[in-house]
Order: sequence, then C-alpha cells, then structure tokens
Amino acid sequence: MTPALALYLIASRYAAPMVLRRAVRDLPTARHAERLGKPTGPVERGMTWVNAASVGELQAVLPLLPDLGNCLVTTHTHTAAAIAEDAGCRHQFTPIDSPRAVTTFLNTWAPNRAVFVEAEMPPRLIRALAARRVPLALVAARPSKTRARVPRTAARLLGTCQVMTAASDEVAQELAGLGLRVNAVEDLKASAPTIPIAPNLRAKWAPIAKRPAWIAASTHEGEDAAILAAHQKLRKTHPNALLILAPRHPGRAEALCALAKAQFGLPASRQSVEDNPTVAPVHVVDTMGELPVFHEMTAVTFLGGSFVDVGGHSPYEAARYGTHILTGSGIANHAPGYAEIPHRITTPATLAQDVLACLEMPRPAPLAPRPPSATLAALAKAGFTKT
Repeated sequence: MTPALALYLIASRYAAPMVLRRAVRDLPTARHAERLGKPTGPVERGMTWVNAASVGELQAVLPLLPDLGNCLVTTHTHTAAAIAEDAGCRHQFTPIDSPRAVTTFLNTWAPNRAVFVEAEMPPRLIRALAARRVPLALVAARPSKTRARVPRTAARLLGTCQVMTAASDEVAQELAGLGLRVNAVEDLKASAPTIPIAPNLRAKWAPIAKRPAWIAASTHEGEDAAILAAHQKLRKTHPNALLILAPRHPGRAEALCALAKAQFGLPASRQSVEDNPTVAPVHVVDTMGELPVFHEMTAVTFLGGSFVDVGGHSPYEAARYGTHILTGSGIANHAPGYAEIPHRITTPATLAQDVLACLEMPRPAPLAPRPPSATLAALAKAGFTKT
C-alpha cells in the first residue's frame, strides 16, 4: 500500500459524514440512502455493475449496455440518473467511498463483474472488488488529474483491472507509462447513436427553424456571461435571433434566466415550465432528453466547458445532427474527437461573429456513429459480455 493510499483510507473514513452531506445535496430525499449503499428499490444480485459518474460518462457507456447483459447502472448526479432511467436502466446512486457504504452496497447487490467509465477510481471500492474477486474493467479512460498527482497509487489500484481501454492514444501512453496494460484505444462517444425524435416534439418546436437560432450546450458556471453577451451582440443585427442555452447541470436554470434578464436585458423562457421559445430571445433547456430536437432545428452549436478549465465536452452528439460546431480552446479531454470533426475555435470576443458566420453557411452533413467494436472485443475476451 502506498502512503497516499493509506492516508486516503484513513481520512475518508472520518470524512464520510461531510462527504455524504455534499453527495446528497442535489438528490431527492427519498434516495439519499443509496449514497450509503442501501437500495431504495427491488434488488437483483449478480448483475453487471456499470459505474458512470455523470452525464458524459453515462452517454459514453450506453452503447455497450445491450452486450453487457443484465446491468445495474450507478451515477453520482441526478441529471445522469434521469438519462439512465429514461434509457430503461435499473439505476441507483453510487455509494460514497466509505467503509460502511462500500460494504453495504457490495453485500446487497453482489455484482458478478464491474465496469467503471472514464476517470472513475474510488480506491476503497476498487480494493473491495479485488478482495471479493469481482472482475473489473475501466473503459474509455480519459486524462485524470488524480492519476497525474499520485501515479504510484493509481498504478496499484488500476493494476487490479482485468480490462482497460483508453479514449485516446495519449491516455494509452500515459497508462502504459504507469506499467498498465491497455487492451484497446477507442472513444466510446463516437459510438453513441442519435436519439429518435417523436413527431409531436418535432412539430411543437418547428417554429424555431424559422429564426436565426443557435445552441450553447453543456455550459458551465463562468461561461454564461460571455455567451449571453455574444447573443446580445448578435441581436443588434438579427433582432429575432434565438439562443438555446442548455447548461450542463439543469439546476442552474433559474440563475441563468435571472442573469440573462438583469445583466443583458434578455428575457428567457424555460423548457421545464413549457415556456414558448418562439417569442423569447433566450430559451433555457433545463429538462432531460430534449436537446436532440433543438440540434435538429438549429445549425450552430457552441460546446461549453471550453471557456473554463473543464477540458471541453465531446463534439459527437452535435455532429450526429449535422451542425456547425464552435468551441473554446479548452478541449484537451476530447482532442481526438475534435481532430476528427470539423469545428471552429472561438473566443468570448469573437463568439458572436463566429455564430453569425456559421448561420450563413450551408448546414454540414450528419456524422454517422461507429460501433464500439474494439471495446466490445476486449470485454468479450475477458468474459464481460453476455454469451
């Protein structure tokens, strides 16, 4: 055991109450117990446990689920939970990495294998799985500040994985430098299909297509002012312009509407209360699963997490619907995807003119999804897929 791991195991034991308070902050009260490993619904033992922290990780792994058989999906966030449940998954919130929560969860569900996604590396959970001889796979590994900070500890923990795949060659090289074996290199987000749009939704939002409209998707705190300022500037020459603002975490919707009105004089409608976006200059999408219809109705998408230090967000979903893609320069976590997909690097100062330029261009062709063949082959070889 490394000194860093020993310190973590001691500190996390005593910090569990504080960690729990933070972990349940935005979750329904009736489901707080799940963070302590206690089920709030029917239990089926012996399933494949798929652990995806949030929205991006979950969307990456969804194409694998049909081949993994009977799965329990856990996430950290309520937003990801809604997506999992809409996809028909059995869902629980991930237990915190405390001794009692880990033991309760594993005793209750007794998974026969586990698949962690991207950067998930809860030390106590990983050690407990190894102690119980539960096979573990890490798929679509991405850059991780934790691995960079404590490489010896990361190598020790991830060395228990039976399967490891990386989202890029750069990550594969980093993992190999830790002495770890990478079974495949594949970005799973390239495999996610488009979501079918119900005819009634398409008809409902069709008026949007008649306006000069653009999307700011997966935005984070710290980016909103620049996006709203760009839209304010755009409306000086296109008074009917519409901004579809889809924050990464929908709980920010009320604050965004207040900011748009108070600082930029832009009234905002909200998807959750069925406001009419054919009138307002800004429409905030604060519901789950409805962004695809807006991708279909608009031809320009700015991808958030790129004006702040988040590493950007995947361009694949927007590209599936054939939109011009704008992003800031902070896209290190998704560099291979951006290398494949045409896009334009923008800045807060140039965002308005870049949106206008894209609005005046022909719409690009949609990008077809690729099957996750390399990842599935690695998982099948290790016995993770259904027979």
